[in-house]
Amino acid sequence: MEYNSPLGKIKAQYLISKLQLPPSSHVLEVGCGNGKFLHQVLEAYDAHVLGVGIDDVLIEQAQDYAKSHFEPNRFEFISQSINDVELPLNHFDLIICNGATHAYEQGPNALLSTLSETIKLLKPNGKLLLGECYWKQPPKEGYLNVLGVTEDIYHSHHGNIKLARKVGFTALYATTSSDEDWDNFEWGRVMYAHMLLEESPYNDALKSKTQQLDSWMDIYLESGRNTLGYGFYLFKK
Repeated sequence: MEYNSPLGKIKAQYLISKLQLPPSSHVLEVGCGNGKFLHQVLEAYDAHVLGVGIDDVLIEQAQDYAKSHFEPNRFEFISQSINDVELPLNHFDLIICNGATHAYEQGPNALLSTLSETIKLLKPNGKLLLGECYWKQPPKEGYLNVLGVTEDIYHSHHGNIKLARKVGFTALYATTSSDEDWDNFEWGRVMYAHMLLEESPYNDALKSKTQQLDSWMDIYLESGRNTLGYGFYLFKK
């Protein structure tokens, strides 16, 4: 998997082309993971990027790749909660938050909190590239119980856009992950786990992981594939 979300390579490149960043841009990614998306931004634009995440291993991977491919003054990766990082207001040309609204707040207010905080950090006319779940249809109670959430954890696709507008953003572009994107994401996790198990066939933790994924895929195929969507949104301050 390239990203920890149902984002395919072709769509990622298309989204990057939509950013249209000015020279010497300042870019922040909240929940940057291994930095893959920021690395591609660096390849496409004259930009300085800051990636923030809480996984030390992934942050180290992001740093290592950047060190071997880009000038050191063009990137910085920080292993820390975004709420603990002091960031300048009205500073960034672009903020990316792909599947990481929980970094600002857990629960039903995660998206609202993310929108409210990021708009403060953006320059006038700065952009937010958001990746966020939405309900394709009203979720069944059994599916919600499996996820351990309530229906208000997500909005509809249109609801995500309406909330951003309410905060003060202008919607520039929106698209959604296809069924194929979702299948590649979900089955990709299964294939990766089984590959690791083949390399370490006596690893009980990996055996347990593959069993858990089998159960999860039953839920995905029965309910999730038709119920939970994933949208990508480009907003302007």
